[in-house]
Amino acid sequence: MSLIFSRWLRRLLCLACLACTNPAAWAQDGPGLQRLYLPAPARERPLEVLLWYPAEPGGKALLLGENQLFKGSPVRQDAPAAPGRYPLLLLSHGSGGNAANMGWLAGPLAQQGFIVAAPNHPGTTTGDSTPEATMRIWERPADISAVLSALLAHPDWQARIQPDRVAVLGFSLGGHTALALAGARVNLDSYARYCKDPAAMTVRLGECRWLAGSPVGLRQLDATRFGQSFKDPRIQQAIAIDPGLAQAFEVDSLRSITVPVQIINLGRPGTHPRAVAAAPLAQAIPGSGYATVPDAIHFSFLLECQANGRAVLATEGDSDPLCDDGGSRPRADIHAELLRLVSKTLVRP
Repeated sequence: MSLIFSRWLRRLLCLACLACTNPAAWAQDGPGLQRLYLPAPARERPLEVLLWYPAEPGGKALLLGENQLFKGSPVRQDAPAAPGRYPLLLLSHGSGGNAANMGWLAGPLAQQGFIVAAPNHPGTTTGDSTPEATMRIWERPADISAVLSALLAHPDWQARIQPDRVAVLGFSLGGHTALALAGARVNLDSYARYCKDPAAMTVRLGECRWLAGSPVGLRQLDATRFGQSFKDPRIQQAIAIDPGLAQAFEVDSLRSITVPVQIINLGRPGTHPRAVAAAPLAQAIPGSGYATVPDAIHFSFLLECQANGRAVLATEGDSDPLCDDGGSRPRADIHAELLRLVSKTLVRP
């Protein structure tokens, strides 16, 4: 999700059903899905986590994330888990986003043989997103580490996870989360200088305008906490898609990353907004991969829109191009290319 999340979506998605019944023919073919509430020591309440997994026949057929604007993704809620042990992929959504909106990616990966876990990050999730919480960037890596710890100790899931095959994937602000868990650090002074640039304040996608609405300024944050290391040694691989805070990463920390990293920018080279332009990050990380996805824009990571999605946005007076992409390809084709890139990365030794 973008660092500045659509006004319309903030209002709609917190009210819309996130999993709608649909007795379609794919009922026995979709991945399993469980909704878990896992302990997080740094939070006041358990984290809501969606868990996709390889499943045997059964469960309740649902379209996850289906609403007036977006098409849902097929799952089978509480289907029996398929026997065996599987790699674990941890997902981190963008600011203002939610776990269900990543089902188009998580579901197919589960059907390929991954367990995929995605928390809803409190304070930066649909219907619960504020500039103040967005600036507390240390909370999100802690969420992912807490989910990993809880799953590795969970009575139903610890024996199904391969603890030596754990990866993290993040989008937008979640992209920072993924890189941070691999060992990347950001610098508050660098980020504050970037946000003082008038150009940064006019970028539609940029987070600086969103953060400007907070009564707590960047300079009032604890610079040590903001820039500390969130590296989790249990993470063996990281994928960052249009990573947020791209202008604030410490080059030395990028050069010190030792796990495989793949960075993906949505759109052709030269078209990426400065807020998420990540080619320099990939150049600094030893052995990292870098790819771009033509005909995509930042919002292409969202679920596919309904046929009347643009009309729905126009009716609500929302000007964000949530249903637009950057070329002639449909979003389903862009998603298929992203899925191939992610799948190829995850099977890498």
